[in-house]
Amino acid sequence: MKEKMSPETATKFRNIIAAFIEETGADGVIVGLTRHRKNETETYVVPYGNIHCIRGLAEHVYDKLCEDPEEEDEDETDKGKPNDSESEPDE
Repeated sequence: MKEKMSPETATKFRNIIAAFIEETGADGVIVGLTRHRKNETETYVVPYGNIHCIRGLAEHVYDKLCEDPEEEDEDETDKGKPNDSESEPDE
């Protein structure tokens, strides 16, 4: 598996992300890319921004994409029910 971009591809990436950050005012961006060429998969993860922001963003993305299936099932069964903080206290 190839994990290093060519200098030309890296420059293109940097220019696109720099324009995106400038246009949106983003504090951090993580780009993940895979491509299959010549029977080889290339995988790239490129962070742009403050390392603390990037780590928080990566954790948030992981939580959203890789949530525990049991937790997802609980969320589905709890739809429409108030959570503990919304329910009235027992008297």
